[in-house]
Amino acid sequence: MNDEINELPPKICEQCLGDKTEIRMTKISQGSECKICTLPFTLYHFKACKRNSNIVKTLICVRCAAQRNVCQCCMLDLRWHIPVQLRDHLISMVSEENIVTEEAKNDMMRRFLSLKDVKLGGAQITSDPSETDNILDRLRGILQRPGSNDEKSLSHSREAAALAKKEQDTNVINIEKYASVDISHILKKLPLSESFSNDVSTRSFFLYNVDVSIPEWKISDAISQLLNLRKLGDGNALSLIINHKAKCGGVRFQSNELGEKFASKLNETLTTPKSINRGVLRIDRSRIFVIPWTSGFSAASFGANTAENIKLSLSLNKLIQVELGVRDKQLPAISTENSKKRMKNTSKKIHKAKSKKGKPRANNLTL
Repeated sequence: MNDEINELPPKICEQCLGDKTEIRMTKISQGSECKICTLPFTLYHFKACKRNSNIVKTLICVRCAAQRNVCQCCMLDLRWHIPVQLRDHLISMVSEENIVTEEAKNDMMRRFLSLKDVKLGGAQITSDPSETDNILDRLRGILQRPGSNDEKSLSHSREAAALAKKEQDTNVINIEKYASVDISHILKKLPLSESFSNDVSTRSFFLYNVDVSIPEWKISDAISQLLNLRKLGDGNALSLIINHKAKCGGVRFQSNELGEKFASKLNETLTTPKSINRGVLRIDRSRIFVIPWTSGFSAASFGANTAENIKLSLSLNKLIQVELGVRDKQLPAISTENSKKRMKNTSKKIHKAKSKKGKPRANNLTL
């Protein structure tokens, strides 16, 4: 029986095989144990690409792969290339039936099941092209219902509200925690009073309102694409420092010409209530405000430790709210009564802890 099973051709998906038209495989008869049925099977291992040193090998036998309609290497569905549990759950939602790929709990039943010529779970659907097309048509009908977009927008709004509330609570905690941190020496060196213009002549710029979800490389790529630096082939044309804890950073160009070109490419500007202009660099759905920084900067310009970074981000948040004309509704002021109560409670705890201490023991005893 094992010889008959091993003679079947392997079931390997196209993604595991790679883009090559010809692949050299090594076949080892009964070279490994199946991860599902624990029976020995013919092992195949190969390299998907010559430059890739990783060796791809089969993990399960061809009979178990055929029963589940999965790849022997990655164990994903051969037609949809998704995990088996996700496939079964998706088909169950569309067909309104409970379709599950049930696995045996002991080795004896696994071996017995592997010798049967059956299709398990969602493999009954994905192994038949007509059944697969029927499921996909029903799925398209569900997604094109009139209420589906409303439900998606409602879920997105709920997630956005939850994230906003979480950020609000974090800001309130940080305001109380870092109230005593002094960052006046940092704020003095920031060019917050400077105004942006398209004809400014400088090679350094201050960036703030940086969202923590935007990585530094994405900002660097956006600036490089704006200036066509990839076409120039100069990788050292700009240096970028982003401090996500402070939600700000700085960019320095190699020459004033590149700085002037960067300023001229920023077509969108923001005018504050004090008639100060800010350049706007859009990345995805976020706006990063740009100010010329003639004095230059370093990594220490945004704070020497985490406390200074977070305090600087809180100060910049207040500045952004003022510049956008938004009242500070999200960050309620902390009352002095609550702080006094907390101080009293902590002093009481300290006093109780001191009173619980035992009397000092005698070191010198005489008999």
